[in-house]
Parts: sequence; structure tokens; C-alpha cells
Amino acid sequence: MTTIVIDAPLAPASLQHVTVQNLTLSARGNRVVDDASFEFLGSGIHGVRSGSPTASAAVAAAIAGTHPVASGRLWIDGRSLAFGDRRAMIDARVAVLGSDVGLLPARTVAANIFLGREHAVREDMVTDATAILAALGSTIDALSGVSGLGSGDRLIVELARAIAARAELVVAAEPGPALTRALGRAADLGPRVLLVTCDPVTLASAHDSASLSAGS
Repeated sequence: MTTIVIDAPLAPASLQHVTVQNLTLSARGNRVVDDASFEFLGSGIHGVRSGSPTASAAVAAAIAGTHPVASGRLWIDGRSLAFGDRRAMIDARVAVLGSDVGLLPARTVAANIFLGREHAVREDMVTDATAILAALGSTIDALSGVSGLGSGDRLIVELARAIAARAELVVAAEPGPALTRALGRAADLGPRVLLVTCDPVTLASAHDSASLSAGS
């Protein structure tokens, strides 16, 4: 896999710096990522161009700690984290959209966004959830049930939950157009956003969304 880092110049390790070195991954017995390295510095939205959708998903899952890694090292803000250590990724406030940290379908969108951080007053929680969704450009009803949402909207709810939890790094593989626009807006709300995709149009769209959000 050839990785091309978009809007993410190489820099010495420092605060707000993410480095992946010599990452090798297989899927279904086939090598999909071979000795890939990339790094980026600073806040905002960053992209790594992969060789295929399978490679993109494998990289994101490796960062989430849910995909076996043949080799590789990861540093986030000067901290060395082991691939496969899911608890370490959660403690480092890394949110990987679409990982197996799923939503609770029997609960509302608002309850899922603030899962584990529920408000004492339900109406306040709904108001705050609606505000986060609106900031992401979403019209999802915070009172609707997650079970009735499509897969794309569920990913946006996951993104809203990451924003509510003050995630420091949000990772997404091959996001669709709606999620890409939401990620562009999310980059203006605090967390760094890393897109892993084989589609250069997706990266361009995300940067455009971030620019429009910053200028509004």
C-alpha cells in the first residue's frame, strides 16, 4: 500500500502529533498493508490515501485495536501505544467510527450520544445532543430511536458521541458523502480527524467542508 498524507507535513514528535511506522496488516490471508508509515502534526482534518477500501478498513480497525497487526508502532502526542490494545486507545480518547463499539439500538439518539454521561435533566440532554448534531450539519432527531436509523446516520451519531466525549482523535475509513461533510465540520469543533481512503475525491470534499465550516 502506498500512503499519501494530505495536509499533514512530516515533523518531529511533539504535542498534537500522530505517527504510524511500519504498519503491516493482512485480511483473509492476504497482505493488504505492507510496511506503511505516515504521520501528521496539528489539529484539523488530515487524510491518508490507501490502496483499497479493504486496506482503509484494516488501518482504521488496527487503530481501534480490533484488527490483528503483524508489525507496526503507533505514537499519539508522544505516547507509545500498542496496536491491539483497545483500552489504551479508549484511554487516549481515540474514536474509530464503525468499530465494534456499537450504539444501543433500544435507546434514543440523545441517550447514545451521552452514553455513560447522561444528564440529570433529560430535556437538557436532548438540547445538547441536538446542538452537536446541528453543528455537524445533521438533521437527525435526537429523540428518535437508533434502531430506526440507517447505517450512515448511525455513523454520524457515533461521531456526535465522540464530540460529546471530547475525543482527541477521530478516525474514519471510506466515509460516504454525508459523513465526510460531517467530519469536515467536526474538525472545526476540537478533535483531530483522520480519514483513511483510497478515493482522493473524499479527501478533497472533507477539506472543502472544513473550510466552509471555518468560514461560517
